[in-house]
Amino acid sequence: MTLRDFVCLSEIGKDELVCFKGIMLCENIIHGYKVILYRIDNFFVEVYYDLQKKTKPKFKGCVRSDMLMLEEAG
Repeated sequence: MTLRDFVCLSEIGKDELVCFKGIMLCENIIHGYKVILYRIDNFFVEVYYDLQKKTKPKFKGCVRSDMLMLEEAG
């Protein structure tokens, strides 16, 4: 699986892939979102859960760890 493959998946497909293949690295609360960082093969995925609206999670993938939002919160 590549990041490009991941981006092309449906939201349900992304959710299933993260659940079954993702390795959870850390979690944090940032600007009202619970953000969980996963590693899948050679890329990272941040999953954003809106703590107030309780909407479906949003997914953000990247290949470089310095692009991750979680690193801002330290």
